[in-house]
Amino acid sequence: MTTKPAPSPTILCTNCAFPNIPERQRCKRCGAPLTPSAAERQHILATIPDQRALRRWVILVLCFWSGLALLGAISFFYRPTPSVPTPGSPISFRGHSIALLRMVSRPPYKGIEFEDDGRVSRFTYPIDTGSPSTFTVLTATELEAIQQVRLQWCHQLPTSRPLAPTEPFYDLAFECGGYTTKQAKVPLDMLPSIVEALVQRIPRPGA
Repeated sequence: MTTKPAPSPTILCTNCAFPNIPERQRCKRCGAPLTPSAAERQHILATIPDQRALRRWVILVLCFWSGLALLGAISFFYRPTPSVPTPGSPISFRGHSIALLRMVSRPPYKGIEFEDDGRVSRFTYPIDTGSPSTFTVLTATELEAIQQVRLQWCHQLPTSRPLAPTEPFYDLAFECGGYTTKQAKVPLDMLPSIVEALVQRIPRPGA
């Protein structure tokens, strides 16, 4: 069983009997001053809380949708621009990655990612722009060599000569288990031999 909503309050004009909304001071039809009766005043006062609650809900809904529209506009016009990692910045690993080599101290900015199943990807930065990449799979011998370098690297970082102030370098990092990463700045001529060989062998994007 449904209940009918309470009728909206009105003030009957004492001159022409035209129903007017409570906000009017004069009759819409004849212009005579409006004087609500006692029953009309009581009805108007009884409906004020309902009208206030309705206004609050309308305001809340409008604020909610306005906020969504504003967030949408901000995300559209202020989308973060693709970036190149800062040289020497920390490297983090995801998924099955075990090693990452990146050269971002001078263009062209590039990186090589190694996975534990032997899959290797070579890409260019910034990667958020849909930059091209190439993929290859290491031979069993190459994968074993990479794992050996990883074990040695995780046991103790190798020492290398000091870098000159403007000398380019590689950021090389290995995932060492337990969310542990070991990373170092490596001069271009001091990469581990297997890594250097793969840098030369893996096709460059677009080549």
